[in-house]
Amino acid sequence: MHFGLRTKVITFASCLVVAIIEINAAVMLHTEKADSKKQLVEQGKLFARLTATEVVHTYGSLSWEPGEKPDVRAQMLKFFRYYPDLVRLTIISQSGLVLWDSGGTPGHMPVTDQSLSERMPLNGIDVKKYYGPDGEEYMDILAPAAENGGPQFLKVRYIISYHSLKQRLVGIRKQFLFLTVIFMFVGVLTAAVFAAKLINPILALKESARAIEGGDLDQAVEFNREDELGELGRSFNSMASALKGHRRDLEEANRSLIAANDELRLLQTELVRSERMAAVGQLAAGLSHEIDNPIGVIMGFAELLLEDAPPDDPRREDLARILDESRRCKRIVRGLLDFSRPPALGVVTTDLAEALNQTVGAAKTQRLFRDVKINLNISPVPKIMADPDRLRQVFMNLMINSAQAMPDGGNIGIKLWHEEAVGEARISFSDTGPGISPENTERIFEPFYTTKRPGEGTGLGLPICVRLLEEHGGRVWVESAPGKGATFTLSLPDGLKTEIS
Repeated sequence: MHFGLRTKVITFASCLVVAIIEINAAVMLHTEKADSKKQLVEQGKLFARLTATEVVHTYGSLSWEPGEKPDVRAQMLKFFRYYPDLVRLTIISQSGLVLWDSGGTPGHMPVTDQSLSERMPLNGIDVKKYYGPDGEEYMDILAPAAENGGPQFLKVRYIISYHSLKQRLVGIRKQFLFLTVIFMFVGVLTAAVFAAKLINPILALKESARAIEGGDLDQAVEFNREDELGELGRSFNSMASALKGHRRDLEEANRSLIAANDELRLLQTELVRSERMAAVGQLAAGLSHEIDNPIGVIMGFAELLLEDAPPDDPRREDLARILDESRRCKRIVRGLLDFSRPPALGVVTTDLAEALNQTVGAAKTQRLFRDVKINLNISPVPKIMADPDRLRQVFMNLMINSAQAMPDGGNIGIKLWHEEAVGEARISFSDTGPGISPENTERIFEPFYTTKRPGEGTGLGLPICVRLLEEHGGRVWVESAPGKGATFTLSLPDGLKTEIS
């Protein structure tokens, strides 16, 4: 069983009070018993000295024969009234005959007690211990009796009990018991008050320490005292303040490390991207030189052959296929060039709503968007400084990706709004396609990474969009889940503070 510190203090104080009272009671009772017993012996001796001769006078002379004084017992009872502790009175002759005994021993019988016989020749008053048939201790006083200062011719034996002493000790014990209860109550009350003053600050320290353990370092204890507990409270507050300062320093260092790590990751990304750009640039330059011209020759001859071929010539379909694939090769080379070395932007004051409307109008004329419904939601936004042609290229690229994700038709939702809190115009493109898996979401903006079937994409469309948006100081991100479509969101900073159009 677990006991709290408060209970322990009260219990200890109570036990200490009881122990002190009991020890004092034992010492005082022992002292009182010894003193009272000594006093009782002196009183018995004095009583024997004063009454021995009178006892003999009451009994009468030695010439009386037994039976001649039938009222002796009645006469002797007055001595028992004089001394209530007197329990037995015996008159013994010098020769050792019991002349009269209140205990019922017949008169003129010799003494049978050996120890008493040995005491008879002693002069003066003799006091011994005597144990009665009940096992109790008595005081045995043997006093001489003489008539008118003459020789001792009789002995009077007094058996005196310690009844009054026992009653007195019982009364003292009761008083000590009463005092024990009172002092116990006072001690418990005092201990409770003391425990409250001592334990409450300790409990407050305990709760504050527990709160600090849980991470709350804004803890402080108020001990308006100048003792050790006050010093402990001030040390605790100093420790809590130091811990708070250390945690603040650690958090600041952690933020610095996170910022440095983010910066390092960004630099690493930029380095990787620069390396890729350099590789793509070299590849694009080589392809442009080695492929663009031959492709141009192939396209020229294919167009001539297509023009000369009769309408019913079965080779026309093959020639048209050659032209389409040649154009796709030129687009790939052009995409590589745009990605590696985008042309300088023609920055002008640009109305994003107008650029979106133009892009949507151009898309609706294409066969890819025949089964796609486009919904525009345009809110007033500030005009910005941008290259409208490049932005329309980004818009069209995202719309084409959405349409290609829905070969059986679907909806594309386009929303334009202004985020005044951050000073950005934002455009979202949402489709009802199959969505993008989490592993692909992390990689779709990487160059040459594509989820389209072979021949349908180069993996450069989204990286080019990212590059063009970054040239404008903007960015793009995607939100998607399998089976729930995808939403691409663009942000473009306010470059020109004009009235909302």
